Amino acid sequence: MPIYAAETPDRAEACSGRRWIGINPDPDAECPKPTFGEWTYGPLFEGTDAPELRSYCLYESASDEPQDPDAVPIDTLAPDCEVVVGYGHGFVDNNAVALEDAFMVQTDVVISLPKTSAPPTRVVVVDSAVCGDFPDGGDGVFEHGKAMSMMIRNLACPPGGPCLATVATELALPLVETPKGLRPNFRTGGYLGGISQMAVAIVKAMKRAGPPGSGPLIINLSIGWDGRWGGEITTAWSDLEGPFRAVNSALAYASCQGALVIAAAGNAGGGPDARRGPAYPAAWESEAAPDARCANLGGGPVSTTPSYRPLVYGASAVDGADVPLANERPKGRARLVAPAGHVVVSRDGIRSKVYSGSSVSTAVLSAAAATVWTYDDGLTAHDVMQKVYDGAVRLTEPAHLCIDMDDCGMAHRVSMCGAVTSVCQRGRCGPWRGCLPSSANRDARAVGLDWRTPTADVTGAVGGQLIAAAWPCTRDVYAVDPAATDTPCPHDQHYSPYTMPYAAPQPPEPACPSCGIKELTLNLGISNVLSSSVSDGVMNVTLNNGSQVGFSLNHLGPFGPGDTVEVELVGIHSSDIQSATIDFVLVGENLSTSTPLIVE
Repeated sequence: MPIYAAETPDRAEACSGRRWIGINPDPDAECPKPTFGEWTYGPLFEGTDAPELRSYCLYESASDEPQDPDAVPIDTLAPDCEVVVGYGHGFVDNNAVALEDAFMVQTDVVISLPKTSAPPTRVVVVDSAVCGDFPDGGDGVFEHGKAMSMMIRNLACPPGGPCLATVATELALPLVETPKGLRPNFRTGGYLGGISQMAVAIVKAMKRAGPPGSGPLIINLSIGWDGRWGGEITTAWSDLEGPFRAVNSALAYASCQGALVIAAAGNAGGGPDARRGPAYPAAWESEAAPDARCANLGGGPVSTTPSYRPLVYGASAVDGADVPLANERPKGRARLVAPAGHVVVSRDGIRSKVYSGSSVSTAVLSAAAATVWTYDDGLTAHDVMQKVYDGAVRLTEPAHLCIDMDDCGMAHRVSMCGAVTSVCQRGRCGPWRGCLPSSANRDARAVGLDWRTPTADVTGAVGGQLIAAAWPCTRDVYAVDPAATDTPCPHDQHYSPYTMPYAAPQPPEPACPSCGIKELTLNLGISNVLSSSVSDGVMNVTLNNGSQVGFSLNHLGPFGPGDTVEVELVGIHSSDIQSATIDFVLVGENLSTSTPLIVE
């Protein structure tokens, strides 16, 4: 039998007992004082006049020890859980220039946009970057937030001008691992965050952008959490536990003030007991935008048109051939998808790592929405998204996330060209020669990539053959003989950082920063900064006909930091591969990793 984690991690592992969120029945009263213990306490959202937001109270341990919640005289009290993570796999790759060029082509970027004298649309990236003002925002110890900011600016501010987006950042992921456990670092930012910290960051983003009426505003959430910890679609917002309800209220507050919120639909977590459906808060695209509720949130409703008006808009990822990324969450595809496979971005002499996941698709969607809104600032947030949708390219894969969860139609791929064309019809944007969005299922993936000199230091090399076997696996036996009937299973499978709170949300560098299939060879470059070796490698391949094939690397490993791997594939042809991932276990860390492969 394969060795699996026994069950989904107990909720107690996710919630330290150091932070609690209470809902005060009287929003005009002060948060009740704890009757015993060492606490700091007060309103979760400082300085707001919205009654719904004033009802939330934050209780934190004043020491390094958890406190007894019975000390808090509030009936509706729930622990805050550090399960918010950035969605994107960072890579180091010597093909950065080729990947960056391919990404710009895949998004149908418009090199020279129609001229306009309108001020650029404000976008606040709520993520790992420390709080930073427009036009470029801040930085952080975890590059994720900064990279998303760079992507938005590059797409909406092409070299031929004009610049249609200005970006600020708000820190939602302040937590770092210390000898005393997870603690916030607001000076450099962190790698993950608490649910309520995300809620507070959304409200702060609204304040950073200025008072209502200051102009179009987009909140970019390339972060999220796994629904097993709370917030399920079937639960009314008024019945959610405090931390999750606080995020829902923050999103409703933004919607009532006329802001547009775009969130990542999430990446697959890996490990046993895989979660289906989109991540949160993107999953709340199934919830309609607030109407009467706005009276208690200081605004709106902003409009009643168009007919499609969700609380938040989700974004999912496809590669350069419009194929869903191999690390997409099962049954988690949003109506709008965007190119987000092995993406590199550079700005002002700084080049990012490589990212694959719905983080990137969220940034692309934010850039497209900002472009539309700058050309017509009289539109509402929902009008803007309707135009982006109208200008998007209809694909052949069904969507799973929408207000009417029973019929979401086909997914549409966001196109920067299509978005501009949608808003600039009939000469609205003045003289412009126009552009044409690329057709559905075109192949704009990067070509001519080179793995001969991986970025990782070459400290060792291994080689051999991988034999194709049926999938899914059934036995803990590794087939290296083409005639064998046993199918490979991960020998030791654990939860990924996405689903295991209190572990780092992802390694400082992923296990396989330079990975791809070219012709009949699997090319791997194991990160040279990993704290451990990797073992139990399994390559999962989806073929063009939809069937799956599995390969085991166990008989070739384990691999240490810096190892390069070239393996001949037997029983399969590269031209038959639609998408693939490579999975490893980090030895001694009890974490599984799953990384999409470049398929050339």
